[in-house]
Amino acid sequence: MFDCNAIAQQYGEAYWREFAFFSANVQQVLGVCDTAVQFELYTATKEFGKRQAMLDLREVLDHPILDLGDLLPIAPCFLATFHYGYYRLLPLLLLQQGRRIAVIVSDDALADQQLYYATVMEQCWADTLVFVRAEDTHLFFKIRKLVARGYDILCYMDGGTGVGRDHAPDTKYTRIKLAGAAVRARKGALDMAYLLALPVYMLRSEVDPRTDIVALSIEAIGTRDRAISRETFVVHTLQKLYDALGRAIQWDSRQWEGWLYMHRDMKPQSQLDCFEDQCRFIPFQLYGGYFLLDKMCYGIYPLDGRQYAIAWQKFGYCA
Repeated sequence: MFDCNAIAQQYGEAYWREFAFFSANVQQVLGVCDTAVQFELYTATKEFGKRQAMLDLREVLDHPILDLGDLLPIAPCFLATFHYGYYRLLPLLLLQQGRRIAVIVSDDALADQQLYYATVMEQCWADTLVFVRAEDTHLFFKIRKLVARGYDILCYMDGGTGVGRDHAPDTKYTRIKLAGAAVRARKGALDMAYLLALPVYMLRSEVDPRTDIVALSIEAIGTRDRAISRETFVVHTLQKLYDALGRAIQWDSRQWEGWLYMHRDMKPQSQLDCFEDQCRFIPFQLYGGYFLLDKMCYGIYPLDGRQYAIAWQKFGYCA
């Protein structure tokens, strides 16, 4: 018997609260209802993140993973990726191959990204890696100038740890299937790829769970076809990208960091029948208050102390 209450007391309020939303996300997308299995995946995902944080990227770069010469065209590309595997390696692997890279990054992550790469990359690459603010009102024009100068555009399609609750209008999103759920996906970056006629490639720097060997995966996704509309191109391309992510998370779920924050921006809606009462709700605390999370709709309901104790009795033990 998996004792949720004991685990929550052992690890603390903040840890359990993060797990509560992680649990909802995994249940929505993969249909995993067993809380013990969810917690095992949660701890494995956190451990994988720690491994990447401690990784000396320079040591990995000393042993080139792949020659991109025959896999990417010489002309600039739109390189789509996700926070999967050793994703921090990607800009450096591309720079090592002699490519120029412009990374689209959110305001709240910009300073951290600039500092991180400044400490690990070769000085000679300083002018070939630039960061562009996703919120910049002149983003398209800056991207167009960078493409004209020979820069590839690298974009993390799943947001990131810097993503807070999003208030952008729904017109900036479309619903895309990811494994067993429909998720919100941003359209803007691929709108630019269409307008600039950039070929789209999917990149992942993943770790083989059997051998611990890092491998770079590259897949040609498509390019603009004037016979189809921009909207059709964007939706079709997004679906192909998220299909690739879906295969990756079913192969090794712990390598996707997005489990920790996808509820904020992607707002998954499960298409699976996996929300029986015993597996649907999970209690948690926030700043001393008591709450119950409905994992099916992400509803949060305040509780008093007595109701919180009852919730643990009803939902706190999972076989």
